Amino acid sequence: MSSSSTEKLKSSSSELDLDQPNIEDYLPSGSSIQEPLGKLRLRDLLDISPALTEAAGAIVDDSFTRCFKSNPPEPWNWNVYLFPLWCFGVVVRYFILFPVRVIVLTVGWIIFLSAFIPVHSLLKGHDKLRKKIERSLVELICSFFVASWTGVVKYHGPRPRFCSCEGEEDFQILQEKGDSCQP
Repeated sequence: MSSSSTEKLKSSSSELDLDQPNIEDYLPSGSSIQEPLGKLRLRDLLDISPALTEAAGAIVDDSFTRCFKSNPPEPWNWNVYLFPLWCFGVVVRYFILFPVRVIVLTVGWIIFLSAFIPVHSLLKGHDKLRKKIERSLVELICSFFVASWTGVVKYHGPRPRFCSCEGEEDFQILQEKGDSCQP
């Protein structure tokens, strides 16, 4: 290399000053390096609240935490052609479907309770018949729940069968029918 190229690589002292870290950039805003006018107190040295305030501000303003900030949803239904459809959906959902679902569930509970209570109390001596009717009534109320949610139960493969295992009469365990249960 020639001496002219090394002269081009030399930096001026003002450029070197720009590369040096400026200590005032790390001080809290509004403070600077100055000689203290009075006594330097221990309380002033131990006061870290400006540094904590600046650190908290940096955390709040951090671009990484902005990634997890939820944006407010933009309303999709406030335009001329979607608003009438949205209003129609609200009317159908809350003034037609919801009352129908409540009525279906209420009718199901009325049928279930009006049949279950007499069967449970009047058929005390006929345990097999009583359990069979109670089981069908429980399946009926479950069907009313599913119907009120406009659900469909679809079985894939063989339909599961359950049986009551021997044990405490008050706490009978239902388990999937396998080799351990009697038919």
